[in-house]
Amino acid sequence: MRMMLAAVTIGLAAFAAPANAQVTGHNPNDLKCAVVGLTIAGTAGANAQQQQAGTLIALYYLGRVQGAEPAADLQALITREAEALTLATLETERMRCATEFSAMGQAMVRMGESMRSQ
Repeated sequence: MRMMLAAVTIGLAAFAAPANAQVTGHNPNDLKCAVVGLTIAGTAGANAQQQQAGTLIALYYLGRVQGAEPAADLQALITREAEALTLATLETERMRCATEFSAMGQAMVRMGESMRSQ
């Protein structure tokens, strides 16, 4: 997991927040899902499709965290959350996040179809 976190550090620089950003607080479940996505993307033996899915999940949920709390130190939050998750908790969160992310994906497909029909 530490290797995955190190690899993501560079990508997190793109999420740097301006100093005057308003902090409203993020949903802890979004952070858990980001860690789940990073874990999937960084799993040894994951195929390209699994890596891409994990990356998309991580980006979506990191965007939610940053949107809710622009000044958040994403690297510190992710590191702390990754260290706190157990394998059993990670599996439970993976299932919850997959269901939530899938529902969002279906909603996006419907939005796209609606736009095409107009």
